[in-house]
Order: sequence, then C-alpha cells, then structure tokens
Amino acid sequence: MKILAALCFGVLLTACTPIMSNLNGTNKPVVNDPADQKLFDEGIEQVIQQQNTELLLHLKDSYPDSLWTKRAEVVLTQADKIRLQKQKLKNLQKKIDGLSSGTQFTAMESQLKQYAAENQRLQKELDTSNKQLEALRELTIELELK
Repeated sequence: MKILAALCFGVLLTACTPIMSNLNGTNKPVVNDPADQKLFDEGIEQVIQQQNTELLLHLKDSYPDSLWTKRAEVVLTQADKIRLQKQKLKNLQKKIDGLSSGTQFTAMESQLKQYAAENQRLQKELDTSNKQLEALRELTIELELK
C-alpha cells in the first residue's frame, strides 16, 4: 500500500513538473494553429512574388510562440540580407554607369584643362617677374657703378 501511494505521488509530481516550469515562463509550449501555418504559407508566397514581408511580420506579431513564426524569422532575416545586397548592387551599378558614361572622366578632363590654363598664366607671370627682377639687378649694378 505504501509503495502504491509512493508511485501515485511520484506520478503526480512528474505531471506537475512541466506546469511548474511553465509558470516562470522558461518553457513555453509551441503553438501550432492552422491559421498560423496558413499565414506563413501566404507570407512566403508574398515574399516570392512581391518581395513583401508584411504577412510574415504579422505572423510574428500575432503568433509569437508558433513554430511557423520561428521559420518566418529565418525567412525575414534572409529577406533583409537580400534587400541590403540589392541596395549595394544598385549603388555599385550607379558607380559603374557614371564611369561608363564618362561623366567623371569629363569632369576630370575639364578640371585638367582649367589647371593647365592656370599653370600657363602663372608661368607667364613668373617670366614677367623674372624679367623685372633682371631689370632691377641691372639697374642696381648701374647705380653702384655711378
């Protein structure tokens, strides 16, 4: 009789263990509702066809403990990575288009012409200054001789 009572008590304690561990929120049961699976399926279709993640985000908000939400989070992470890669690709394509259209080359060529003209003007100014300096030296020598 004591053995039977001990076994019954043991069964009761083991049955209470999941309930007790669930009270502190560490062991949440996974919800598996047909509505969440349907939302996941529709969300995947929407991502594939329209690159839109609204339904998967709605699933994540509406069914946070669902098995399908966990899968949706993986898809959302990958969709975000794809979006970032597309943005990087778009930026690189803009750079390539700028180089291939010659926009940057034309701007650099124009700037180079401006620098060449400025260099030529400064060279003439230097030549004039050198001539004036030479004239001043000659004048100084003449004044010293007198």
